Amino acid sequence: MDKGNCEFTGTGGQYFPTVFIHLLILGTLTFGIYMPWALCRLWGLKASHTRIRGKDVSFTGRGGELLILALIQGLLTLVTLGIYAPWAASKILKWKMENTLVSGKPSAFNGTGGSLFFLYLIHLVILPMLTLGIYYLWGVYRFYAWKEENSLYGGERTSFGAGFGGFVKISLLSWILNAVTLQLFTPWSICWLYKWQIEGLRVGPEPEVEHYPLVKTNVVAVALLVLLGLGAMYGVFSVVKNQAIMAIIMMNQLAQMNKMKTLQPGNVRLTPLPSAKPAFRKQRRSLLQPVKERKAPWKMPRAGEISRQNSKKIAGLMEFGSKHYGSPEAYYNRGLAFYMMGKFDQAIKEYTRAIRGNKLDADSYYNRALAYLKKRQYSKAIRDLAVAIKYDPKAADAYCNRAGANFRLGRLDSALADYNAAIKLSPNDPDLYNNRALVYKALGQMDKATADLKKAKTLAGKYTQRPEAAPVKTTAAMWRADLEGVNIPASPAAGMIHGEPFRVQDAMLENGILTLRQGQNFFADREIKIFTFKSMEEEPYGTVFRATTKHKYGVPHVHLSRMEKGKNLPKIKIYSGGYSMVLRIGQREGDFVPGSIYVCLPDEQHSFVAGSFRAKIGRTAKKY
Repeated sequence: MDKGNCEFTGTGGQYFPTVFIHLLILGTLTFGIYMPWALCRLWGLKASHTRIRGKDVSFTGRGGELLILALIQGLLTLVTLGIYAPWAASKILKWKMENTLVSGKPSAFNGTGGSLFFLYLIHLVILPMLTLGIYYLWGVYRFYAWKEENSLYGGERTSFGAGFGGFVKISLLSWILNAVTLQLFTPWSICWLYKWQIEGLRVGPEPEVEHYPLVKTNVVAVALLVLLGLGAMYGVFSVVKNQAIMAIIMMNQLAQMNKMKTLQPGNVRLTPLPSAKPAFRKQRRSLLQPVKERKAPWKMPRAGEISRQNSKKIAGLMEFGSKHYGSPEAYYNRGLAFYMMGKFDQAIKEYTRAIRGNKLDADSYYNRALAYLKKRQYSKAIRDLAVAIKYDPKAADAYCNRAGANFRLGRLDSALADYNAAIKLSPNDPDLYNNRALVYKALGQMDKATADLKKAKTLAGKYTQRPEAAPVKTTAAMWRADLEGVNIPASPAAGMIHGEPFRVQDAMLENGILTLRQGQNFFADREIKIFTFKSMEEEPYGTVFRATTKHKYGVPHVHLSRMEKGKNLPKIKIYSGGYSMVLRIGQREGDFVPGSIYVCLPDEQHSFVAGSFRAKIGRTAKKY
């Protein structure tokens, strides 16, 4: 099924505090009283990451209103012995939609309790029973379709076309990953579900929008499943009947009455949550460096690897562009493909199309400017970079590249001003000092040029952690039970994980979670995560976290994972205490934060990581 005209951009890291602090912890401590406020917070977060036909969405519902509504509907459901439940659910869905605004216009909900009653009875009770539960997932899918097909986002017609296969994949992967991570994966699972649900919508009037057909059940397939289920039930019944007859005969022979206990199956909690989307590290874009990739299912190649990876990356980018053709993201990635092929004119055309679809996208202007730079059309590059800076004033790379273009046009004063602005935003980037030194040299200011070159050399030696760096020897560091007074090595963080060498290739700090990983795949070859339980809004910068083997709780949690040969999922071990660690997080430097770590874990292989790192700062959750 083709993609709809709506978008969801939320990530699991942004939902982590809301899910665990508000839904789980506060909801439990208040015996569920706080749940309406927690749900309103979650729905508000979802709305902020949703765009309906390119329009902003907001949620205005309040926890107090939802609490009163839930109490009234719950009481009516209790009085009617549960019969009123579909009508109660419809009332709550209607309240939720009326508080969902699209560009300030309220939404509406046309679903009724009667239609939901029959849907629930047939698709979630009768057919699952007749098919021994096989039909249950389709029944849940039908509920999602019913809910969206009866919704009017912003008062406009809505149709639902998210695929059932994607829903099955989401449900199974969510169940597996939540089981492996002890439910810590739940925020990411929620985001998968939201993305599948929102991006399966088409909203707008006809004929302007070509809507999906109504979701219907395949009668033939259901009939076959029912026959299969009835056959299995008959077989089970026959076995049970024969066993019962034998039991009666034996009881009569023994003249005893044995009380038979029947084990009732426990309630199965099915949480259909969406498939993970990999978190990609943003490449640093220095002068004329290949553009970063956005919304494509891989990372940009490292320096020197483009030649041997070109064909695979280009094919994937073009496939992405064809699958989502017509969207700004499709044009964006097609532009990247043509750029990698050296077809800069075609790259410029694709980026121009992306800009027409989203004129506020700083990255499209930035990448088109790089193509202009390749064609030595410096004036056009400067104009695009000026727009990119306007929409993203903290883009040090845009200043850097505009400075380079001005330098080549002989505009030395403008080049110097741009390098000064870039250094102000990213004061620890050695490339910027090196480039500014060239401008000072051209201006005849040799003292300043020499000072910048020395600064660049100092910074380059301080931060040697790069993906392309050579393996680091770690003979100075070792596993220690006690880290009191230990000196953390100044070399890039490295060590041993499960008896195998570990070298940090990527570092990320997002919502108080520090991730150090080795490997380029979605699941890292080896990875260590430190959950400090501090969000970016709590400003963990300049903080030192310590733990000793005596601390059994109240310290950061450490997740250690590794991929085993032949396995599709990583093996994860969680430590909530009983380990030794010194973790220092420095002050923020633009989009990065320096730090150092020495952590020793109590596993049989004595895993440890020690050294310095420079972590990319990820997105943060918004406050509501």
